[in-house]
Amino acid sequence: MLRYAAKRVVGMVPTVLILLFLAVIMINLIPGDAVDLMMEENASPERRAALEEQLGLGEPAPIRYVKYVAGMLRGDLGDSLWSREPVLPELLKRVPVTIEIALLATLIGTAVGILLGVISALRQDTFIDYAIRSVAIAGISLPNFAIATFVVVMPAIWWGISPTLRYVGFTEDPFTHFKIILVPALVLSLNLAASVMRLSRTTMLDVLRQDYIRTAQAKGLRSIQVTVGHALKNAMIPVITLTGLQVAYLIGGSVIVESVFVIPGLGRYLITAIDQRDYPVIQAIVVLLGMFVMLVNLLVDMSYAWFDPRIRMT
Repeated sequence: MLRYAAKRVVGMVPTVLILLFLAVIMINLIPGDAVDLMMEENASPERRAALEEQLGLGEPAPIRYVKYVAGMLRGDLGDSLWSREPVLPELLKRVPVTIEIALLATLIGTAVGILLGVISALRQDTFIDYAIRSVAIAGISLPNFAIATFVVVMPAIWWGISPTLRYVGFTEDPFTHFKIILVPALVLSLNLAASVMRLSRTTMLDVLRQDYIRTAQAKGLRSIQVTVGHALKNAMIPVITLTGLQVAYLIGGSVIVESVFVIPGLGRYLITAIDQRDYPVIQAIVVLLGMFVMLVNLLVDMSYAWFDPRIRMT
């Protein structure tokens, strides 16, 4: 297992270099730049050129790419163009918030999706099955930003209440902190739960038709033993694969959800950086999130051996 993980980590190096290249090159495609926002309309070309030189924006993109890779190897992700403060310390403050919301959304969405999928499979073609499938279709169809806006606005209009929009850190008040992050995590988990439910139902129906399931039932095992002990574990590999792929979607969805709920995570930081054309911040967040997704996919691949002992990691 460790040998397999080491080979995968080494294999990630070219992917990370390509990710860095895209992060440095493609942000130049964003209309406008930080210099336009920092200077008045009638600024002279000389002043503009001086500011570009000061910010390091006058260099060709390939040179900026080489410097960025060299700085990253030293643990330097650059300085914000606006605050002139290092980007890394600011990221380290915001990363735990985003990861906490994403992990909580993943746990809730996966657990609820698997539970509903199993129930739907065991009650195939009944009213319960149709109801769960209908709710899952609605969960897949509704975008996260629409659900987040609905959760914030509609209760305030109907009942005069709304979720707390003032972030409280875990060290300040753990209970209040959990209440604040629970709502955005639930919003993010809805689409994942719907997707996991549909796949869990399909895989469970396939597994329940296998000969070894009929043999276990013929031996007189209770239904719960057959479902949990024999069918569920063998149906989980496609579900785990889907969950790993959905992590990127959850991270992307957090960009909007954190802005709606005023959560000081990476998503809100990225929106602000894009508005200000703060290139070092955008690059750092894109690279960090890309590496996080790659790490999650590695963990997902390694989990296959636990769910199915026939799989060998070499």
